[in-house]
Amino acid sequence: MPIYLHPANYIINKATISKKCKGGIDGFREKFIIPEEPYNQEDRNLFSISRWNVDEFDIDELTAIGLEYNSAEESSNDFAIFQRYFGFIWSVPWLEENQVFAWHIDSNEVERKEVERISNLTFDEIGSLHGKGINILSAF
Repeated sequence: MPIYLHPANYIINKATISKKCKGGIDGFREKFIIPEEPYNQEDRNLFSISRWNVDEFDIDELTAIGLEYNSAEESSNDFAIFQRYFGFIWSVPWLEENQVFAWHIDSNEVERKEVERISNLTFDEIGSLHGKGINILSAF
């Protein structure tokens, strides 16, 4: 299930959280998917931690809970960092995106078609839906 890409995002594979992180998925959710951080998201396969700028992220926060980061290569297979105007800082094989949404490669065809449909809406159409209380720019 795709997640909406905010200006800056950590995107983490839930399978990796389950295998490597202290507290597993529930612990991660308790720490990051909280009311005080309303733009952080999750779907069936991914977590996303969102900020306005990538310099607001603290990689040590993720490594402290068990995720790996190669500081010499400035990359990780456990998570990716997305920037709105530049794309991903590094790529991971389990993630796809279209500059609006990101999704796990295991997402189904229905989800991929919904990404395409939503991504092709005009700003007026998005505004009209938002005015009706429908937020299409969130994880689905």
